[in-house]
Amino acid sequence: MFPDRFNNGNPHGEIQGRKKDSFIYATKEDSPYYIKDGHGDIARWDFFGGNFEGIRQKIPYLKDLGVTAIYLNSIFRASSNHRYDTQDFMKIDPMLGTEEDFKNLIKDLHKNRIALILDGVFNHVGADSKYFLSAVTDKTGPYYSWFNFINYPTKYQSWWGVTTLPEVNKNNADYQNFICGPDGVLAKWTRMHLSTAGAWTWQTNSQCRSCGRSASACRMKTAMP
Repeated sequence: MFPDRFNNGNPHGEIQGRKKDSFIYATKEDSPYYIKDGHGDIARWDFFGGNFEGIRQKIPYLKDLGVTAIYLNSIFRASSNHRYDTQDFMKIDPMLGTEEDFKNLIKDLHKNRIALILDGVFNHVGADSKYFLSAVTDKTGPYYSWFNFINYPTKYQSWWGVTTLPEVNKNNADYQNFICGPDGVLAKWTRMHLSTAGAWTWQTNSQCRSCGRSASACRMKTAMP
């Protein structure tokens, strides 16, 4: 499910967490349109403003469709509408709602026996993430070793050559601990009762892309009761 495109559950359709240098559609009937610059890069991200509350309100609709699980795009703070350019793995994107909204969604999905799967996109981050911005300004900082620089600070490995998505060094022990450690990303969100409702997933057959461990060893998953 692409949360931004699904449903806005705010009383009058108001949109929270508006983003700099973006635009919001006037109606639900508008057709998505990318505004690109002269180099073909996205110049303004577009938003409908779908959020957690919108999904929660549509649970009866999902049940009528026979849905037993929903798989969400990345939910972390980001600049884009798809949110795969994560800025901070420890914070929910404010346009989606709050941590309390997320808990309420999980609770009501669980009541209706619908599992929730989150997309663990830990292979790369956004170029405007707290991690990468630190790395390109401070070689002695905690995040420099997370990235593979070819010509510091302007040339670096990125996802499919997309420079707004710098790849993370998945063999870095600090990064592995940040994602999979006892106080890491997976632990934080799983403790928020995600484990009673669903799972994390990685788009890989054998390895967690964040830490290189076997997916079965790193994945935090429990069956829905």
